[in-house]
This record gives sequence, C-alpha cells and structure tokens, in this order.
Amino acid sequence: MELINNKKVAVIIPVHNRRDTTLECLERIYSQMICEWADIIVVDDGSKDGTGDAIAERFGEVVLLNGNGNLWWAGGINAGMRYAHKSGYDFFFWLNDDCRPQPGTLEKMADFCRKSGGICSALSVTPSGYSYGGFIKTLWGLKRIDHGSCDTFGGNCVCFPSSVINAIGYLDAECFPMDPADADYGLRAKKAGFTVCALEEAICENDDNLSAGKKSWLFSDVPLKSYLKNFFKNRYHISYIPTYFRFRIKHWGVAGFLNASWFYFRFLIYAFIRIMVPRNLLLRLSGRSSAWNKEAHYLSDETH
Repeated sequence: MELINNKKVAVIIPVHNRRDTTLECLERIYSQMICEWADIIVVDDGSKDGTGDAIAERFGEVVLLNGNGNLWWAGGINAGMRYAHKSGYDFFFWLNDDCRPQPGTLEKMADFCRKSGGICSALSVTPSGYSYGGFIKTLWGLKRIDHGSCDTFGGNCVCFPSSVINAIGYLDAECFPMDPADADYGLRAKKAGFTVCALEEAICENDDNLSAGKKSWLFSDVPLKSYLKNFFKNRYHISYIPTYFRFRIKHWGVAGFLNASWFYFRFLIYAFIRIMVPRNLLLRLSGRSSAWNKEAHYLSDETH
C-alpha cells in the first residue's frame, strides 16, 4: 500500500465500559496487520470494567488516552483527533469498538482519501440487516444510502485527511455530545467543499444496537414516560428537544424547524394511539407492520 510509505495514519477508537467488545475490535485490527501502517489510539472514557488495564496488558503498542467519564462519543473522538493532529498525523479514522472491519476495508478507505482528498465512510451491517453508512441531505432530513456520493455519514467507520480538521476543526461536542455529532461534522465538511463518499467496497460487521424503543414508538414496550424523559431531560439522546431542533435548524433553516416540529407531533399521534388502543391489538398489528424499522435513528444512544 503506497500510503504507508510516507504518511501517518491514526485509528481513533472511543470506548466506555465494553471491555470484551473493545478487545474483540482490537483483535480484529491486529489480525489484519493494520498496526503495520497505522497507529491505534484508544480513548477510554473512565471505564470501570478494566478496559484500560486489559488494553495495556494485551496491546502494549496502542496509544491509550484516558477521559473522566464525561467525554461521551463526540468528546472521545475529539480527544483522539486533537492528540493525533498535534502529533502530525495525515489521515484519521473514526472506528467504534462494536464495528469490525472486514479485511482490506481500512486500506481501501485510506487509499481513497489519499487519492481524492475527501472523506469516506464504510458500510457497517448489523446481523438484523440494518446498516450504517452515508446519508443524502433532502429537503426534510437525511436519507440513508449504502454507497456512492453523499452529504454526510454515520460515524461508525470513517476516514478523512488532516485538511478537514484544518478547515472545519473538531466535532461540536458541546451541542452534540452523541448523535448527531457525526452527521453535523459531515455536513460541515461538505459545505466547506470536501467530497463525501460511502465507499461500496468498504464493509464492516456491526453489532445490533438499536433498542426496541428506537425501532418503533407505536409497537415498543418502552413506557411513554421514557420517551418524554429523552425529549426533555436526556441531553445525550438525539431526540432531546434542544439537540433535535438545533441540528435541524442549523442545516435546514425554516424547513428544519418544521421537520423537527413534525417529529414531535408524530410522537403525540402514536402516544394517543397507544393510550386508546388495547395492547393485545397493537401486538397483533405489529406482526404485520412494515413501520417497525422506518422510525429507526441512524446511531444508537447506547454507544457512550
């Protein structure tokens, strides 16, 4: 691979209290000899399950950065990017620890970025068939695509050159500590003139991490008060009202305000149905409904 001869590549992995998942991810990276052409930077955000000690014991070459438990996903990525950028790395990967690249995936992504100067994301496929990849910006929101030119991406597995950081800086971890920090960063990069692509030949295996509550408001067993808690109190959830409106208005203006308003109005409709319709009837309907996956968000709130 031409890239390894004269460029420095950093693979940044934010982790928190998923020791076995993290170790499995590192095992996959080492088995593919990625460490021969890239440095691995793990940002352990205050794990209490021995993640940091296990990494230090089994993967001594990994650069291990420690957080205080309040970085969350965006803060962890930022910590890794700041370290790597200050150290003079030329190319950067984001990689979630529940996302395992197939052989050759990271090499193809790095080579794409070297040749194009743009950003690329891999297609991360879950056992249930749900996938994380690229997004096209439409009038009313983001449309998920598996490959091709796009406007932004999910942050499961992404590669970009240092010129992106030079142009737009880091993730907005203050406004978007979790979702949609990745999508916001991609849209900012696209606006700054960088190409964004979901690379068809770059494939990862991703754990299933969409909860039942995120798959459907109507058929979920999650109590309605749990949704309301996310809307009004949980600033780390994508449906937290200030976060959702801020993201939509920032990138869509008036249309974004209307879209965000419809998002919560639709919830009120589903909540009314759940209250009025007997639970056993809803369960029978859920077996025939294709709406189960249509409400799913593109990044799980379970990834710290």
